[in-house]
Amino acid sequence: MPMIIFEMIYYSCSTSFKITMNDTISIPLTLEDITHMHGRMSDLRIGKSANGRAGNFYGENDALAIVNTLRSCGTARVVPDVSADSEQRERFAGLLHHFESNRTFVSAVGMDVYVLYSSENIAVAEKLSTPGHLIGLGGTLLVSRASIENQSTYAQAAYAAHSVLS
Repeated sequence: MPMIIFEMIYYSCSTSFKITMNDTISIPLTLEDITHMHGRMSDLRIGKSANGRAGNFYGENDALAIVNTLRSCGTARVVPDVSADSEQRERFAGLLHHFESNRTFVSAVGMDVYVLYSSENIAVAEKLSTPGHLIGLGGTLLVSRASIENQSTYAQAAYAAHSVLS
């Protein structure tokens, strides 16, 4: 009987980044269980931002409309960095609540689109080709780096979408 060998491919990826909330609170984060992601992970902004480059939270339907225009370029689990202090860890725990009810955070950074979502958000996870071992984990935040498959369709979906949080 022939032996079948399964190999997971892990690309080199900068594992540290931060999320800045309302230009005042910064949470250092680390990527774990990185699959098919390479290059540098960009910092993300949530809420009001002086430079206007903050991403947005979307409800389930609007998030799916946007995500359906993307092609995943890798996924990882997001956890507080070892350098995070207790207040930053509490902020991260609070941030996880924003992903309840299948809310999804989408942020365009340069040529990439970053999608933050709960591991329990099955529809988004499947569309972004999330590895099965990362789907359905309670209290787990995932990030997928994606590229836009169709600029026009992406623009239409993003324009029609309504942000649920700022």
